[in-house]
Amino acid sequence: MKRRFLSFLLLGILVISLIVLPVQAEEQTATPVEVQFLTDAVYEGGSGGGWVTLSFSESNYVFWSPDNHTVIAMEPNGTVLLSGGYTHIFSIEGSFLAAMKNGKYALFMHTEQLSSHIYTEVTREGKLVRCKKAEGSYDLYYLNGQKAANPRIPSGWQMEKLVGDEAVIISAPNPNMTIDGSPMKGYGLCDWNGKLLTDRMYQKMERISDDLVTTNKGVLNTKGQLVDGKEMYFEEMSEAGNYLLRSYGQYHIYDKDLNRLCSFTAVEYSPFFLTDELVAFRKSETEVAVIDKTGEEILAAAGTEIDLCSNRKYLGWPEPWGVLVKNDKEYSFYNMQLQHVLTLENVQHVSAEDEYLMVTWTDWSQSVYLRDGTLAIDRSEDDRLLCVDGILLDEKDGLYAVCDASGTAVTEYAYDYYSETRGYGLINLRRSGTYDYYIVNAAGQELNGEALQRWIEFDLGTVPVTGYTRNGKMGILRYLGPNDSPFFDVDTSDWYFEGVKYCADHELFSGTATAKFSPEDTMTRAMLVTVLWRLEGKPVPEVQETFSDVESGTWYADAVSWAAENGIVNGVGAGKFDPNGNVTREQIAAIMLRYAESKGYDTAQRADISVYPDASSVSAYAVEAISWANAAGIISGSNENGRVLLLPQGNATRAQVATILMRYTVNMIEN
Repeated sequence: MKRRFLSFLLLGILVISLIVLPVQAEEQTATPVEVQFLTDAVYEGGSGGGWVTLSFSESNYVFWSPDNHTVIAMEPNGTVLLSGGYTHIFSIEGSFLAAMKNGKYALFMHTEQLSSHIYTEVTREGKLVRCKKAEGSYDLYYLNGQKAANPRIPSGWQMEKLVGDEAVIISAPNPNMTIDGSPMKGYGLCDWNGKLLTDRMYQKMERISDDLVTTNKGVLNTKGQLVDGKEMYFEEMSEAGNYLLRSYGQYHIYDKDLNRLCSFTAVEYSPFFLTDELVAFRKSETEVAVIDKTGEEILAAAGTEIDLCSNRKYLGWPEPWGVLVKNDKEYSFYNMQLQHVLTLENVQHVSAEDEYLMVTWTDWSQSVYLRDGTLAIDRSEDDRLLCVDGILLDEKDGLYAVCDASGTAVTEYAYDYYSETRGYGLINLRRSGTYDYYIVNAAGQELNGEALQRWIEFDLGTVPVTGYTRNGKMGILRYLGPNDSPFFDVDTSDWYFEGVKYCADHELFSGTATAKFSPEDTMTRAMLVTVLWRLEGKPVPEVQETFSDVESGTWYADAVSWAAENGIVNGVGAGKFDPNGNVTREQIAAIMLRYAESKGYDTAQRADISVYPDASSVSAYAVEAISWANAAGIISGSNENGRVLLLPQGNATRAQVATILMRYTVNMIEN
């Protein structure tokens, strides 16, 4: 149905750029988060259940033990990357892995082995990875798997920690500090060439970031200098890399380049970053405040405590959504623009439970407020609600039901146990009298269909991934929000994300495996023609055999025959099509031009491609096609080392083709 719909779309019946079927729209309204089963329940663990350790890397690797003795590394879709008797595997950064065998580690980049099993210890230290050998020497690696030069260490000192790739924390016996007559360890800082950057020994020194270290006598930069020339102490660092430092009652905000942005006075140890731009603190014993990073006071209020309202720190939750100020039995609630929303008196306790303010009054009755300050629910002392991961639960006689924002049950009181899903506003509920678990949303819908028997909770990287059991075997699932990438190897920040998601949503071409798109893999001629054939609704060709190297019955045979019948492809000569050959950018332009002409679209527009330095390398047959595709905004130049090139003979990746197809569809309709 989708493909026929897209065919009509290409004919110009519906003039929109992104299509979601009505049925899908209804489902998304009711269920904004889906449960995506990455694997069936296929894994058999040992007596301990099989899950031994898990990565928190961007690339979301699962480390699993089939026998409780050895470990394998898998992608979350079940694709095995490393196996073979390893007793420990962990992700250093993304696909940069360390795997232990016989007590020593080897390094891998994805499946490529970078070293033999020679390291007794592998630790990431900021930008670099330190790999220690049995005899005490070490190798350094960058996070891309390339080896780095080792720093020189001054005579009499030994290396402790790396600080970026500019400085090293070093230590040596300090004769001025002793315990029972024996020298204690003292610390200093040197550069990569072994030059001492500090003129004294410190009792302690710890790395804060790639730019700072903290000592018992202040905070130093990577040149060994006191930041701003002052003896200050580290308090906190924001996610954007701004620093909060303290010096004798004064607090200072610095940007990531160590420029001081402002200073202010606060009650000791009270300041903290509300956001990257805002700092909250107690001005005095009776007043709290919020300032921005320039020092401008955005909020001042009577109170003894100030706190952030935010969803719990699980992956998938939105940004913080409010600020609470406590003043004895009174609470004031502000939104993130620090506009006053609500003041509550005679309060015993307030908790910002994800979507709601859950208020317990001094008489122990309960009320629930929405984020805009609207009173949603009033409850007596004996009739209370719970809020778990943003979902309201009501309890009667030991059984739970999911409630809406008015406190009305939207499910039966059928569950006797709940647990968090750790993200996305879902909850695990167990049906009473069974061992059957269901993933339930705020509308009370059970998302997983067939019951699951057990949860093995963990999070990986930027996506919450959960282990589960069904019928005694284990599998892996994830929660997929409407704005998430359906593929682990395509991030929402990637330039090609929109094109990949468009093609996946419209089933033009799918991933190479569950939740895997392989964006950098090259696209073949057979793949491209098959995509266009699907766009057209999979028409049955009149002639089944067109090229000698296209066998009848192959997955692309009908597509190639259809494309040849309609003059969309001509082959590569000698009666051959070369189905497995990589498709080039100029071949895509030629095929797309012929397809547009077969649809009757206006293809008269042309661009002056002579402005591109490599215009002369365009094959003669493709000049018109490249000129048209460039004018139509379907194929643009590629920035290569500061020069914008056409790269006509460059192999097109799956990501590039997805983007070209999206542009083609949208631009043809608009024109």
